[in-house]
Amino acid sequence: MDLAADFPAAWIGWAAVAGGAGLLVVSGLDHVAHRDRLTATLHGHALPPAVMSGIRRLLGPVEALVGAAALVAMCTGTRAISAAAVVAALYTGFAGYLLRLRRRAPYASCGCLGGGEPAGLVTVLRAAVFAVGAAAAVVLKGCPGWPAVLFVVAAGAVIAGIVVTAAGVLTLTGGSVPETHSPESANSPRNAS
Repeated sequence: MDLAADFPAAWIGWAAVAGGAGLLVVSGLDHVAHRDRLTATLHGHALPPAVMSGIRRLLGPVEALVGAAALVAMCTGTRAISAAAVVAALYTGFAGYLLRLRRRAPYASCGCLGGGEPAGLVTVLRAAVFAVGAAAAVVLKGCPGWPAVLFVVAAGAVIAGIVVTAAGVLTLTGGSVPETHSPESANSPRNAS
């Protein structure tokens, strides 16, 4: 792989894989450490009990293992394309699930990153950014390999930080407000005539 020629496209894709994998590790460990919070979040999703039980048991470990395996694969160059494909598939699944959750239970928390905010459009877009970036890495092939992977992992951390910060800013400024209003907002003093 000619790193100079492929830098703009391939490295950005691999930075998305690194950022997405890093978030999977952090989120997975959080879900394992705080299963009660995960259970409470999943109750709000109105899932069948058997599905909820399976997700509760498997989500954290799968997230952490996929993220860690992807980072190791990038560092060693072994099965990096396969790892990127799994990261892309997982984030594609998250984006699809979040879209469905927004329709079924628009005020339910997604539980992403330990937060309690509703699954807004920003949350869907975050998952989509990592899905598309990881898919681009798969299509463009050629993981940069060691030691260039240090730059890619650092860039991935920056991308993850930007995406998470942008999500927080949009949430604080009302960018993730659902299209419909909750019953509570109709009774708020601001909406009183």
